[in-house]
Amino acid sequence: MDRTRALLLVMAFSLVVLTLSMLAGGAGATKLELIHVLYSQQSPLYNDTLSDAQRLQLIIGMDSARQHYLLDRRRRGGVAAGASSTSGSSKLATITSFWAESPMESGAFLGLGQYLVSMAFGTPPQEVLLIADTGSDLIWLQCSTTAAPPAFCPKKACSRRPAFVASKSATLSVVPCSAAQCLLVPAPRGHGPSCSPAAPVPCGYAYDYADGSSTTGFLARDTATISNGTSGGAAVRGVAFGCGTRNQGGSFSGTGGVIGLGQGQLSFPAQSGSLFAQTFSYCLLDLEGGRRGRSSSFLFLGRPERRAAFAYTPLVSNPLAPTFYYVGVVAIRVGNRVLPVPGSEWAIDVLGNGGTVIDSGSTLTYLRLGAYLHLVSAFAASVHLPRIPSSATFFQGLELCYNVSSSSSLAPANGGFPRLTIDFAQGLSLELPTGNYLVDVADDVKCLAIRPTLSPFAFNVLGNLMQQGYHVEFDRASARIGFARTECVAH
Repeated sequence: MDRTRALLLVMAFSLVVLTLSMLAGGAGATKLELIHVLYSQQSPLYNDTLSDAQRLQLIIGMDSARQHYLLDRRRRGGVAAGASSTSGSSKLATITSFWAESPMESGAFLGLGQYLVSMAFGTPPQEVLLIADTGSDLIWLQCSTTAAPPAFCPKKACSRRPAFVASKSATLSVVPCSAAQCLLVPAPRGHGPSCSPAAPVPCGYAYDYADGSSTTGFLARDTATISNGTSGGAAVRGVAFGCGTRNQGGSFSGTGGVIGLGQGQLSFPAQSGSLFAQTFSYCLLDLEGGRRGRSSSFLFLGRPERRAAFAYTPLVSNPLAPTFYYVGVVAIRVGNRVLPVPGSEWAIDVLGNGGTVIDSGSTLTYLRLGAYLHLVSAFAASVHLPRIPSSATFFQGLELCYNVSSSSSLAPANGGFPRLTIDFAQGLSLELPTGNYLVDVADDVKCLAIRPTLSPFAFNVLGNLMQQGYHVEFDRASARIGFARTECVAH
């Protein structure tokens, strides 16, 4: 396939309108429950024997894997696989199923994200539990081509969330290597760019992740069904996704795959088109509230009829990392003091490095070193509670930790901690509750939940802890992100 034909196919793909059909629900958004992998009792990986400290240790380990993943994506220019970003042919003469069994023992678990969502694919619909990831585009499923149970399936996860069985769907079609979508996925290693339109073979793909996990399979199309509880839901026909027949590594343990929510053409928001008005949002409950069963976090596809009062900031374009949702931070304030952070710490440079990403898959917030040092200095100078050495908390990387016991006479309003405010472009300011930037690591011990990132490709990451208690809207059509303060309970 020559370059001109390839470009024309990509242009044609961008103009394709998927066949969309509403099952029920009418106007408004389709609401899906978000399940936290560690804190939600509905997670197949929930472990009620873990202490709060152990759960937080796992979170920090997951965050470390997540930062490696995001930086690896940025270093590769947005391509997740180690292979060429130009798709090629892959004759899948024999398709075998493989379900990687990887217990949640290492800190590298789930570098892809921390929230799961239930969807269904195929006809009749087969329910799968997917990692919801704003930092990737590809939708892919743990795939089996036979009705037999997948090999090496973890018992608890297998009984609750089996793999998608491709042969059971009456509407599944295999994407040929000559299709436009095939240009958007990385080809398996060892396969060249040649593809014969006259006799196309299945479009093979291979994604490698920074924690060593990988998925390999073929690109397919099928109907995705999104249930909206008793009020119905929506169906999107012709959704392209990876049918992962060989998936290895800890990032996928206990889940059915990944639903990419990024800005690329293969993400679910892009493929669902006007059905959801190019908009999705989420409202994240605090983690302890989810664990104690008080309520749930939710993902909304489309705009809810009962909308909160959102304040918006524009999305910032980074052509060298087109998947991520960048926003323009202009300042951080500790108390009433604007930190003297150089503008270069917030800006995207000519190589595509820097900037600030809103991320659902990271818990903590990560700042480039220049911004981090100013923040830590100002925060430490503003807190007069007894400081605990970070080595004593057993949580590496949390530099500022304090004794907040009731015996202390030094705890004024706001628990003795200064307000933290983030100022965004076009006037949006978020004055954060202390629970959005402090974590309890032990009885009467709180730590600042912000860490430095040191890579030369580093960018700032605003994690989901900082987003809790806000309804966060990704308005792709208007290229903006909105925030509305809410308890995330009545939604």
